[in-house]
Amino acid sequence: MSNFAHGDLMDDRALLDGLESAADDLRPLADSLTESSANSWWWDSVGEIQLVAAGCSGFGVVDERSLSAWPARWWSAPTGPQIVHTSRPSSLGVPVGLVLSEDHWVPVEPPRWSSFVPQDDRVYEVRCAEDWQQLVARYPTPRTGASASEWDRFAGGEHTWLDVDWRALSDDLPGVHVSVAAHLSSAYRPLPLRGGRFTMLAGWNPDVTVWLHESPSSIPSEVYEA
Repeated sequence: MSNFAHGDLMDDRALLDGLESAADDLRPLADSLTESSANSWWWDSVGEIQLVAAGCSGFGVVDERSLSAWPARWWSAPTGPQIVHTSRPSSLGVPVGLVLSEDHWVPVEPPRWSSFVPQDDRVYEVRCAEDWQQLVARYPTPRTGASASEWDRFAGGEHTWLDVDWRALSDDLPGVHVSVAAHLSSAYRPLPLRGGRFTMLAGWNPDVTVWLHESPSSIPSEVYEA
């Protein structure tokens, strides 16, 4: 979805309409997946065991820009030198974030990951759209300029957008976890807020926890490979 959102296909409204018209046909499959006991963990809070991946876009230690420069891009998930992205182990043993990554960049090297124990494990849980809306309402910051225009293009019209003020949130909490269920039900939808404004859960991988007070030095040196 994320790669699609960035491409020229955003101008092809017929394609978007086609995807929407397929919703009824896909509903039985979606119901089957959500009702399966094997997928009950999709609604779980952050797992006790967390893994951090290396060398994969959108996951692991992210140091593309400082926290103070946010928001300036498509994603509503933060990046910065003190930010680490983790997820629980999948049934294959590798991090869920590697299996369910939105942006499937081809890694230069085989996937590698380490276990991760945060210094402070208090986490805000996003289990549904309402949880994300409440987080934005509590720590709001305007999304303007090119990044707002990208959200407008994806949403199909002009909106007044708000995002999470990650610097303000980091003063109160060390992390935010987005469950698989929240991602599937809420991502890439204009979510209404008070005053005619909107927000969007964009650029997160399912089951990712973003840790705001960490650094590469907090990651164990023991590394596992696929």
